[in-house]
Amino acid sequence: MQLRWYNLAIVISIAEGLIMQKIITINELTLQFGAKELVTDFSQNVYAGERIAIIGRNGSGKSSLLKILAQEIHDNAVVLQNGLQSAYVPQLSDNSSTQSGGERFNTNLSHALASYPDVLLLDEPSNHLDQYNRKSLIKLLRHFSGSLIIVSHDLELLNNCVDTLWHINHGKVTVFNGKYSDYLHEQQLKQQNLLAQVADLKQQQRTSHQSLMQEQQRAKNSRQQGEKSIVNRKWPTITSQAKARRAEMTAGQKQRQMREQRENIGTQLADIFVHEEIIPQFNLPHQPTKRSIVQLNQVSIAYEQDKLLLQNVNLQINGNDKVVLLGANGSGKSSLFKALLQDRSLISVGEIIAPEPSKIGYLDQHYANLAPEFSAVDIIANIAPQWTTAEIRNHLNSFLLRKNEEVLIPCKYLSGGELVRLSLATIAANPPALLLLDEISNNLDIETKQHVLTILNNYPGAYLLICHEEEFVAQLNLDYVYQIKSGILCKKSD
Repeated sequence: MQLRWYNLAIVISIAEGLIMQKIITINELTLQFGAKELVTDFSQNVYAGERIAIIGRNGSGKSSLLKILAQEIHDNAVVLQNGLQSAYVPQLSDNSSTQSGGERFNTNLSHALASYPDVLLLDEPSNHLDQYNRKSLIKLLRHFSGSLIIVSHDLELLNNCVDTLWHINHGKVTVFNGKYSDYLHEQQLKQQNLLAQVADLKQQQRTSHQSLMQEQQRAKNSRQQGEKSIVNRKWPTITSQAKARRAEMTAGQKQRQMREQRENIGTQLADIFVHEEIIPQFNLPHQPTKRSIVQLNQVSIAYEQDKLLLQNVNLQINGNDKVVLLGANGSGKSSLFKALLQDRSLISVGEIIAPEPSKIGYLDQHYANLAPEFSAVDIIANIAPQWTTAEIRNHLNSFLLRKNEEVLIPCKYLSGGELVRLSLATIAANPPALLLLDEISNNLDIETKQHVLTILNNYPGAYLLICHEEEFVAQLNLDYVYQIKSGILCKKSD
C-alpha cells in the first residue's frame, strides 16, 4: 500500500503574508491530569512557518498540549489569531477497521490538507507507517510551508522536519531551537559541566575539612602547651585557640555555602534531560549455541489456496544471530512469525525447522505476554520460582523497575515504557531459544527506545525483529538484514 498524498500545491499554498507573524499565543498555561501537574505556567508564541515538535516521556502531557493548541480542548491560556485555519490529525487508535494504520492515516491527513490549513497539528504521524510511507511523510512535511506542530518520538522525523523543540520534563517546558540530536548533545554537555562542578565542590569540602582539622589540632596542642605553662607558672597563650575558633566559624560558613551550591546544582541536574543508563541482566542456564536453530527450505505461505503471500523462502538463523526483517505493511513479515510459531490459520508448504513454540519468545507492541492483573514481582516469580524476593527485585532493578508503585501494582496500570521494560525483563529471566519482536518500538518515547536498544545490543541469544524505523535499526548490532519484496525474502546488501 502506498500513501496517496494530496496535490503538492495544497501543501505549499500558504499565504506569504503570514511569514514571521504571531499566530498562537500561550500565556501561563498549566495542564493538569487529576491532581498531577503535567505542565506549569508555560508561556510561548508560535509564529507562521515555525516547525515545532513536542517531545517528552509517555504520559508527560504532549498529546493534551497538542489538543489544546488544536482547540480540541478549550483553555483560555491559548489564543489563536483571528481567522487562523488549523487542521488536527490525532494519533491512530487500535481498532477493528479493515484498513491498515497507514491507510487510515492517509485518509485523515488528506482530509486535513484539503482545508488548506495555516497550521498543521499531527499526533505521532509516523506510527504504523512502513519505510516507504515514512519517507513519503517526511518529504511532504519538509515541503509543507505552513506552521507545523507535531508530537513525535521518531528521530528521523525530528531531525529532518522540525526546527524547534518543546520538551516537557517534570512539568517544565524547555524550548530549544535546533534538531533533537543538537538538543541531546547540549543537555549532555550541561550535565558534564554540572557534574564537574559537583566534583569541584566535593574537593573544596575535603580541603576545608582538612584545614579545619589542622586548626583544631593546633588549638589542642596550644591548649596542652598552655596547661603545661600554668603548671610551670607561665602565662598561657590564647592566640591559637582564638584562631581555631575563627577557623571553625569560617569553615562553617564555607560548608553552608557549598551545601547551598550543591543543592542548586542538584536542582539544575534534575531539569536536564539525559537518558538514564540501563544495565540489563540475563539469566542464562547455558551459553547460546552457534549452530542453526531455524531452517526454512523452499517455504511458501498463504491464508487461502492459490493466494501466496510468501513463496520459496530460504532462511537460516543460528543460536546467537541478530536479524532484522524489513518490508512494506502487508508484505508477510508477521505471517512469517506465525509460521515459526506453527499458527494453524496459515497454509504452508516446504520444510520448517524451528524450536517448539513454547521455546520461542514473542513480543509485540501490545505486551500480550504480560498478565494485566499481576504485578511485575508476581510475573517474574512465576517465571523464576527459585528466585528470592531480593533476587526478583534486583533483576527488575536492572531494567529500571525500582519503585514499589512500579513493581507491586497490577501491570495494567504501568506506562508504555514500564511495560516494554517489564516484557524484556521477563525474557531476560528465562531467555528463549529464539526471540521474535514485532514492532516493539511503536508508541515508545525516545528514552525508552534507547533502553530497548541497549537491551537488544546486550541480548546474548538469537532474535528476529520486525521494524520500520531506520534510525532504530541503524543503532542495532545486527548480523543480517532481510527484506520482503513481492512475496520474496532476500538478504539486503549494505
